[in-house]
Amino acid sequence: MSRWDELHQQERQLSYQLEEVSHRRFRAESILDDIEIYMSNNQSLEMELYEAAYQSKYANQLEETSHQLNVYKNNFFNDFDDCITTLKAEERRLEDKMDVIYYEKLKESCKEEEKK
Repeated sequence: MSRWDELHQQERQLSYQLEEVSHRRFRAESILDDIEIYMSNNQSLEMELYEAAYQSKYANQLEETSHQLNVYKNNFFNDFDDCITTLKAEERRLEDKMDVIYYEKLKESCKEEEKK
């Protein structure tokens, strides 16, 4: 197998990896968008519930539960955002590797042309 063939095979493998990572990032962003919409709607319902229970004996318990839920939500969104950032970095890394291979293939092609 020639050097050019090896580079071509590496490029193909990186291309598949890049496609997979891009798909995972797209799905993660899509899921995050859906969850943000759900949480926004949920927050409206929480406010209505809190207003309805404002004078009841459960108001403090409801407020504490809501606060805990918000802490969990924020942690979840931060973790999810970190995951998306990691996927974006992986995409850039794979693209950089593909660029290096592209230029190596170009050099190999030029060497082959010079030999002919």
